Amino acid sequence: MHVKPAWAADWAVAVTDADVTKWLEDHKADIDKDFESRKEGDLPKAGRVRHILASFHPDARPGGPPKPPTPEERAATWGRISEAMARLKRCEPFAQVARDMSDDPGSKNKGGGYDSMEGFDPFFKKTGEALKPGEVTQGAIETVFGFHILMKDDPGKSAEVETQIKKAIARAALLKSKGGDAAKEIAKKVGEAMKGGKSGDDAVKAAMSGLTAKPAPEPIKILVDDAPKTAGDAGASDAGADATVPKAAAGDAGAKAAPLPMKVLTAENDPRAPKVETSGAFSSGGDPFPGLASDGLAAVLKFAFKAKDGDVLDEPATGFDGVYVVQLKERHVATKEDFDKERDVQLARLLTAKQNEALALYVRRLREVAKNEIKKDESLLKEPDGGAGAVPDEEP
Repeated sequence: MHVKPAWAADWAVAVTDADVTKWLEDHKADIDKDFESRKEGDLPKAGRVRHILASFHPDARPGGPPKPPTPEERAATWGRISEAMARLKRCEPFAQVARDMSDDPGSKNKGGGYDSMEGFDPFFKKTGEALKPGEVTQGAIETVFGFHILMKDDPGKSAEVETQIKKAIARAALLKSKGGDAAKEIAKKVGEAMKGGKSGDDAVKAAMSGLTAKPAPEPIKILVDDAPKTAGDAGASDAGADATVPKAAAGDAGAKAAPLPMKVLTAENDPRAPKVETSGAFSSGGDPFPGLASDGLAAVLKFAFKAKDGDVLDEPATGFDGVYVVQLKERHVATKEDFDKERDVQLARLLTAKQNEALALYVRRLREVAKNEIKKDESLLKEPDGGAGAVPDEEP
């Protein structure tokens, strides 16, 4: 099972304001450098509207009209947008919460900001335009994409926002540092419990029960568009539709209750939470499962071909993102019949490895020839737009 530092940081690490202040002082140069790389997007700009999107379908590919959410999807999305609002009420900078939580790939890495809302969902556009500088919607507006919290920048608060962002950067760096250590400690506890005879599922459950539960966020109000719809307008049609600003944009008047109780994210139902997984069969020269760093791979291979069925690796195996608790399920000696069954798969795997190796050598030779003449096409590095309330095109 995979224990990720980001999950451990969120559920097993607590830091105080004093801890953050000290980290900021001790790592000032690094934090200033990080801030410089993102201040263009994060500092307030006149007229800029920011948003945080909790998407009904965060894993869906861009393009095409969004599907209506199921009641369960609405409940989960409501919980995520409520957590975002709770963070804003704790005085975390809007841009940081957007970077951490927004599902809009076109704006999240710019602090949720858009300088223009042309072509966006009419309700989104009207709500953003109705906001005063520095104002945040009192609830979340609903569009076909999901729930959005909007804010309009106030350039007069640039100095205050800069201080908040630098503290947020320091907090994130501190949590990342502590999250790695916490992941290792949790993995060790799980491993020890499994050595004591517990199943993997029971060991993980026991480890999670010792984590401090976060208080559930207050359910955010869902604000819906009560403006009259024009013919063919389903809430995501003509961006220039003539309609007055709905009462919901100003606060309570348009609030409507969600149909199901809000689903709150916990350590257990967090998608990043550790869970028991079983690898496929592998040989002494194979790759047990993706994600292992070189030393972790060596440790797992050595363990797998010396241990007995049911044994647990003494120390968690190092991965590129966190650590792994490893238990040997079963080991058997391969026969010619086994090889014959896997011949085509193994040959394809070897061919792919050789092709990748040849490609890497070819690219290396190209770089040596080009040297300082390598140029980047910046257009290929841009984040895709979408999910920010823009009116969806029909499926091609």
